[in-house]
Amino acid sequence: IPLVMDELARRAGFRWRDSFIVTEGLVEGEDYTAYANYHLEHVDMIADWFTDTPQRRSLGLAFPYNWLDLSLIMVTWPQPTRGDFGNIFFSFMRPFDIWLWFILITFVLYSAVVFWYLEANVNGRYIGKGPLRGIEIATFYAASKLTWSGHFQPTSTQGRIFAISWAIVCICFFSSYTARLASSLSSGIVPTSRVATPEDAARLGVPVCVWAGTSQEQLMSQRYPDMPQYKSESEEGTYQDLKDGKCEATVAEVVPWSVAEVSQSINPDCSLKYEGRPFRSAGGGFVTRADYNSKCSGLLNTVVALHMSEMASEGFFKQLWEARVLIEREVVCDDSEEDNVEPVKLRTMGGLFISHLGISFICILLASLRGNTQLLERLFGIKPGQGGLSDSEQAKVYAEIARKTHKSAKRMKGLIREQKNLARRVRRAMSGGKVEPQETSSEARDINMVGFDRFSIDRSSSAGSHAPDLSSSKPSGKTPR
Repeated sequence: IPLVMDELARRAGFRWRDSFIVTEGLVEGEDYTAYANYHLEHVDMIADWFTDTPQRRSLGLAFPYNWLDLSLIMVTWPQPTRGDFGNIFFSFMRPFDIWLWFILITFVLYSAVVFWYLEANVNGRYIGKGPLRGIEIATFYAASKLTWSGHFQPTSTQGRIFAISWAIVCICFFSSYTARLASSLSSGIVPTSRVATPEDAARLGVPVCVWAGTSQEQLMSQRYPDMPQYKSESEEGTYQDLKDGKCEATVAEVVPWSVAEVSQSINPDCSLKYEGRPFRSAGGGFVTRADYNSKCSGLLNTVVALHMSEMASEGFFKQLWEARVLIEREVVCDDSEEDNVEPVKLRTMGGLFISHLGISFICILLASLRGNTQLLERLFGIKPGQGGLSDSEQAKVYAEIARKTHKSAKRMKGLIREQKNLARRVRRAMSGGKVEPQETSSEARDINMVGFDRFSIDRSSSAGSHAPDLSSSKPSGKTPR
């Protein structure tokens, strides 16, 4: 307040530090309205926080400029409560609204049916399989895509477009779900309060702490006569009485609460919370008397209002109060609402579903046009047979090539095995060993006839000149190869 008075005096050209008094506060049985009326008989202006109310104006009090936000709010002390079994057991479903889960499951099935329709005749996974089996396979890949553990493998243009669209849907759901999953899997013990508004207190019949002698007490008595009140002697006393269990909530003002919230003496553990919105808008500031006759204090009211409005437009009061909060800050409370994240609603993701639905219709149209050669010839001048084989014909060719390749690989494996057996027999014959006849396949016998018909391994043959006598040869000192 002294900083505000200094700036106001500088702008208006008056002095105040040599002509002020400090009062001792209320006397017994007095409220702040009577306090203001009494002191304005002796001073020109009271530099304090007074709430601007119609009742006070009717008594001749004037408020030059309401530079403080004194809207009324409810401050509570939430107590830990455990949720019911259903909420805890199915906490993994909290990130999404129940209707969003229903639509998501529906679109998984829908996407599986559409993809099977687009790929049934061109994709090797679905060719030769019935509709039920094909849709079952497509459903598995559509559901796996939600967790990015599987994906469609399209072979057609329309299938690729549809797969990209479904991938966008899945990545949006995956990101939203994982971002909210940590807070959803909490223990279920969360701080809650029964009272968030004066109506709640009046309905439940629980007491609310108010600062005695202020406009809060008068307002609450007039508007909520059925609500029990516990009158505290000071503003700090209302918060202490709340913690002592004398009331369920306390009535506070926005600007004073911003200082009390970060005060070590009032809110050391950040357990006091303000939830909801102000239930009554109000402003306040300095107070004078609307006197335009005897003392002309009404002229002072006009001059102060002019300069304070200029100060407000220049951001003086905002900067001043932000600096005050930083100076008074003794505790740091986390204002994040991570533990109270609202589930994603259907209307939030509705546009994503509509877009995916539109793209699926386009893909179905492309698939229909691709199968209608007469329409393609009419629209694009493409005749049947142009451009090589169709997708279905290519798929059949590829399947036949794969089948024959597999058969040839098996045949080659048998040939290699027979080659090894034949080579083993030759080495034994050349080293003088007897070779036991081994049964060979027809392919191996063909190779034997072609590759070895010019070399006899029978040592008793009459053509001895053609078969060297290995037993009579002398060792040469070298290992025979």
